[in-house]
Amino acid sequence: MSLSLVEAAAKLSSIFEAMAINKMVPSCWMHRLTAHFNQNPSNLPVVEAEFPRFLHPCIQIAIDHYLSEASCRAELVGVGVTGYRSSLNDLLDTVSVDDNPAEGPVKYLSVEVNDDAQMSCVERGVYLFSHDDKALALALFRREHIVLEVMAGERAIAEEFLSRLRVLIDKLSIYRGHVLSLSDSENFGIKFHKLSPLDQDSIVLPAGLLERIERHAVDFAKHKDHLLEAGFPLKRGILLHGVPGTGKTLTVRYLLTKLSNRTTILVHGHGLRHIEQVCDLARTLNPSIVVIEDVDLIAEDRKRTKSNPALVDLLNQMDGLANDADVLFVLTTNRAEILEPALKSRPGRIDQAIEIPLPDEQCRQRLFELYTRKLHHRIEHLDKHVEQTKGASPAFIRELVRRAALLSALDGTNTPLQDRHLEAALKEALVDGGRLTKSLMGFHPKDSD
Repeated sequence: MSLSLVEAAAKLSSIFEAMAINKMVPSCWMHRLTAHFNQNPSNLPVVEAEFPRFLHPCIQIAIDHYLSEASCRAELVGVGVTGYRSSLNDLLDTVSVDDNPAEGPVKYLSVEVNDDAQMSCVERGVYLFSHDDKALALALFRREHIVLEVMAGERAIAEEFLSRLRVLIDKLSIYRGHVLSLSDSENFGIKFHKLSPLDQDSIVLPAGLLERIERHAVDFAKHKDHLLEAGFPLKRGILLHGVPGTGKTLTVRYLLTKLSNRTTILVHGHGLRHIEQVCDLARTLNPSIVVIEDVDLIAEDRKRTKSNPALVDLLNQMDGLANDADVLFVLTTNRAEILEPALKSRPGRIDQAIEIPLPDEQCRQRLFELYTRKLHHRIEHLDKHVEQTKGASPAFIRELVRRAALLSALDGTNTPLQDRHLEAALKEALVDGGRLTKSLMGFHPKDSD
């Protein structure tokens, strides 16, 4: 028994020695914030807000803009210690002498923005500033989200600052008016795209079809104020469907050219998993366009397949947009027959379904003229080639002319494209290439006239 008491006394002695060695003291941040607020910061309210990572550059621009106002006096202080100290409250905790979360250099992160440019954003730091003689502290930490914490003398002051900052984040967004897509990452990022403009002469469709599409997309946008005043919602959806190669993607590009002042979000591949975030972004940056290519990948009839969370998200998001949210959904598919009826047959989600058909005789002639207009050619029997390509898609005819142009080049650099080159290219595609080549090139054996 006496031995146990001795052991206990020794343990107590070691504990007291450790406490003496690791003396607990107020952190340097306690002193710093006390001086800034002229009172004990432990009693001050802190309001927190989380933002997705892709908004990091927008947040940085908004903060810099706010603090550039003449009435602001600001200092940016780095947080020298990482680990569990990733909030203002953590920084204010009492610490051991050997573990004081000291100030340090501001940590920046280089973020890619438009035109492959890089922008430096604060990854971890605390802004100490005053506005209209009111002291505030803004801590920024990049974790799974961008976390902003605002400390102020009153909660209302912190909330007002965050409210103003949100307005600036939206107003000064680097994404507004651009063509974007979601990159494949755990916390998805944003990619910028530059699409070359496409004029009406580059689109070959049956008479009146392009005008129908423009009426629902472009003309609707021109008269949106009138429609909104009459009580009609601005959100709308177009479904472009048809066999592969008929020009659905080209038609979408033409619409984007006509509506180039709107933010466009392209959704394909891995981006299909982020429908909720896509619609949030479209809502924030409206007027906007959401383009979902091959929508059948996530919107197959629920009677044919198991439950698809992405489909549920898409239906809910299209329903959840407010009536004044000016968002245009443009969906494309090669398989309209398998789409979920709740998507394609319900106004308010898809308001106009338009088939992009195989080109008829007149359209095929226009396609040959379009694809040969920049070539030196001497084609004498165009009507024959038009007849031979019955059932061919625009993609097939474009590839046919490309192959014929190569054959003429192989005959000599000054050899014009001639009928025999088109004949040889057609034989290569339809006879020598076999069924797979015809399918890949977009040849569909059906009467299109």
